[in-house]
Amino acid sequence: MQVMEQPIVKIKDLSYWYAAEPILDRVSLDLSKSDYIGLVGPNGSGKSTLVKLLLGLLPVKSGSVELFGQPVRQFSEWQRIGYVPQHVFRGDRAFPATVREVVESGHMSENSILCQLGLSKCEPITHALQTAGIEHLLGRRIGELSGGERQRVFIARALVSRPELLILDEPTAGIDQAAQEAFYDLLETLNKKHGITILLISHDLEIIAHEAKTAICLNRGIVYSGPAKALHDEEVIKRLFGSRVQHIDHV
Repeated sequence: MQVMEQPIVKIKDLSYWYAAEPILDRVSLDLSKSDYIGLVGPNGSGKSTLVKLLLGLLPVKSGSVELFGQPVRQFSEWQRIGYVPQHVFRGDRAFPATVREVVESGHMSENSILCQLGLSKCEPITHALQTAGIEHLLGRRIGELSGGERQRVFIARALVSRPELLILDEPTAGIDQAAQEAFYDLLETLNKKHGITILLISHDLEIIAHEAKTAICLNRGIVYSGPAKALHDEEVIKRLFGSRVQHIDHV
């Protein structure tokens, strides 16, 4: 008899509100190992609130959130989750931190201090730099880099603890088309070659339809969950955004 593998993330009947304003309404979903999930929805749909609840940054008020089989309030193995927030760096171009220093700051194992002091080879940092394709940027200052290069640096920072789940919130905001394409190629490699589960948050249906395997459409509640290619279905789009939204082009 085959044993069902437990989900990496299990959310059940999750509701949340600020003051009297409802933000999430009885959201239930599972994220499976090695999936590539696109979480999509209009502004104000609850995407950012859902991510904060997943990361333990907001307390669960109603319903439940489990990470790797544990309630989020009891979860402590945060090195298993990598997170790249929206607009991760908008600092001064003269900001003195180097690429290596930024990536080192994501190292969470017991050997991290030795790595940062240069007392060990620090294979996790080397591996993260190689995986993100930024070894050549090692000594550069973060403020000197292009938008696409900075995004790869923060991907490497998230990868240095060898996460099983990578969460990215609008990761290509403000970077050009060529850099976006290279960035999504990297995510595909992380998912297919390294087996990392990816949760990509976006308001762009076309990106999710093209890049993700599974789409979760959120507008306070779940209006669709299934294959990402179904985002080309006009009925799904209407449920998410309303009848005035036009059908997206096939890619």
